[in-house]
Parts: sequence; structure tokens; C-alpha cells
Amino acid sequence: MYEGNMIKNLRIKRGLTQTQLAIKANVTQQHISGIELGNIMPSIKTYNKILSVLGFELYLRNTS
Repeated sequence: MYEGNMIKNLRIKRGLTQTQLAIKANVTQQHISGIELGNIMPSIKTYNKILSVLGFELYLRNTS
């Protein structure tokens, strides 16, 4: 999963462990691991929290 690889790469570039990211995003380390491996698809809310910790914002565009 591309998103999982992106999250992992950003996490490593920020010098965070999975546990540190999980604590800051208020999820479990197992959840972060599952996302990075592509086994878990996070909700938009969770994805946004993770990206926020990593210094990004999620913008949703209405395509209708």
C-alpha cells in the first residue's frame, strides 16, 4: 500500500518510532504497524491525526 509506505518514510524522516507516532496520534503501535504494512486501512479521522503528527494536513476535495 502506497499510503503505508509514505507514512513509514515520513515517520522515519521525522525520527519517530512506531510507538512514538502511535502515542502522539492516540492509536496503538499495532495499528501504526498494520497501516505501514498495508494490512489496515485507517479511517479518514485516524489518517488525518497521523498526518498531522507528521506535519501534514489532509484536504478532501469535493469532486461533484
